[in-house]
Amino acid sequence: MNDRLTNRLNMAGASVAIVESSAFRPVWDGQEPTTFRMELSSLKCNLASVRGLATQTGWETTGAAEAKDVGETELENATYPLARALALHFKKTGNLSHRAKADVSLSAIQRLRVQTLVALTKEIRDLANAIKTEPGAADRGIAGALIAALSAIIAVYEPLIAAPRSQIVNRSTLLCELQTRTAELLDFLNDLDEHISQLHTTDQARRFQSAWQQARIIIDAGHGHAPIPTPSTTLATP
Repeated sequence: MNDRLTNRLNMAGASVAIVESSAFRPVWDGQEPTTFRMELSSLKCNLASVRGLATQTGWETTGAAEAKDVGETELENATYPLARALALHFKKTGNLSHRAKADVSLSAIQRLRVQTLVALTKEIRDLANAIKTEPGAADRGIAGALIAALSAIIAVYEPLIAAPRSQIVNRSTLLCELQTRTAELLDFLNDLDEHISQLHTTDQARRFQSAWQQARIIIDAGHGHAPIPTPSTTLATP
């Protein structure tokens, strides 16, 4: 993996660390727009996937196993609130057969095997798509943006459970895919740029905005194959 890709992955990791720091989490967690949390989940899942792919090229990162674990957690967390919203909606509308499909707890979702988990998340997504325009659906949390975000997470997670990358012997093919996936990762970051640029109503939000902008600067880490570090957020804490 060349320095250019390493620098971009370093920047993405630093950006996620800023968003999730205890100093800035209150700025966005539980606040509008709710799609921010879903897009952040997609970003984290995509970053883990790209790092896992980088591992397959023979370079040190956080590892493919971690990518799969992070992706699974993000998928579970994105599926659960939509499932609960569907269960409530079907209860109110008297659709008991569909309610039985959506009435699942978080612990039950977390216990599912990989293929069963993917099948459930797709079923939840498809149910939500089918009834999102019904009266009362939006008020109960069945929103098109949340459905789209879940679809994005599924799309990122599924390749992680596909055939082992060891079956792909052409390293140049992996590097080309890594470049493509890194470009997609930058698109996720650009989407979050749009959300964060709107945060200016409080001093804390403005400090968060400034810290994010600093983290988004791509720094040349120099030559070599050092592992991607865990960024510090000390300077960003007000």
